[in-house]
Amino acid sequence: MLRKTKDERRRTKRIKPFLSSLVPRPSSFVKRSSERGVALIIVVVVMLTMALIGTSLMELSSAVNFSVDNILNETKARYLAEAGIAHALHEIRNNADLSKTLDENGNPILYPLGEGFYSVSYNPSESLITCTGIVNETKKTMQLQYNVL
Repeated sequence: MLRKTKDERRRTKRIKPFLSSLVPRPSSFVKRSSERGVALIIVVVVMLTMALIGTSLMELSSAVNFSVDNILNETKARYLAEAGIAHALHEIRNNADLSKTLDENGNPILYPLGEGFYSVSYNPSESLITCTGIVNETKKTMQLQYNVL
């Protein structure tokens, strides 16, 4: 048997720590019991947060679309009411019978135009025309007071 001298033992001691730092030990790959499942919990929390953000963005988009549709319907109804005013002025200028604004049931006659309807009513004692534009359950009413020359 060969025995190592003191110098050889010193060199081996210096080399051994250096080599052991380069080679990973199997024990460093083994997770402690307190760290097990942490990554899974983090992934689940992140996914739930992303789902919540996505759902809230979809709800916001839906609310904006609903609001835009309402504004569009209100604008269309206002233009229909203005068309009713123009129709009433035309009737007045042509000396038409202004009493025929109600049907046999007493409801105002609805004139179709575009995507909606308009109704016209006259109040000759006050020289007042009232028109209502209706689009998809949205109503806008306009009144015009006129002078007969």
